[in-house]
Amino acid sequence: MASLSGVLLLVHISLMATTLFYYPSHAIGQDVVEQVCQQTEDYQFCFNTILRDPRTPAVNMEGLCLLSVAITIDHVREAVDKIPGLLEKATDPVDKQRMTTCQSNYGAAAGDFQRAWGTASSKAFHDVLGWVQKGSGQVINCENIYRQSPPIRESPLTVDNHNVIKLAGITLVVLGMLGVR
Repeated sequence: MASLSGVLLLVHISLMATTLFYYPSHAIGQDVVEQVCQQTEDYQFCFNTILRDPRTPAVNMEGLCLLSVAITIDHVREAVDKIPGLLEKATDPVDKQRMTTCQSNYGAAAGDFQRAWGTASSKAFHDVLGWVQKGSGQVINCENIYRQSPPIRESPLTVDNHNVIKLAGITLVVLGMLGVR
């Protein structure tokens, strides 16, 4: 029997594929990707992430917004999948509590980015801005919990946290280019 998350993933992928190719405008070129990435905190990460995705050649700017949110959702899911293993390995009660908080943060972020994707697919781009900011805030909270009180440590999710923040930044740049402020 298929798990609920597996079924949701298939629905998400099929909706995303349909929506990405629905937009009837001109597809973006590499020059637009460069223009987007020059406005991000990590040009190379942005450029490689967008150009590596096989869906990029078929999207316009609105589709790029959807795509950037979809890639963020994928990264959030990867982090969510890591957390149970990290909780099992944690021996310190403080680390367990922090990782449990991150698990909650990432669960909320997953919902926020899903809502961002849904509003982007409806072309409600001002709403996308709010959901992306809210989801990013959840991930930032996960990162910060390791720095707020002793013992100060690096989060086992630091790389994931930073990647999600950079991906959200790409979406925010695209939204800005769509005139959303």
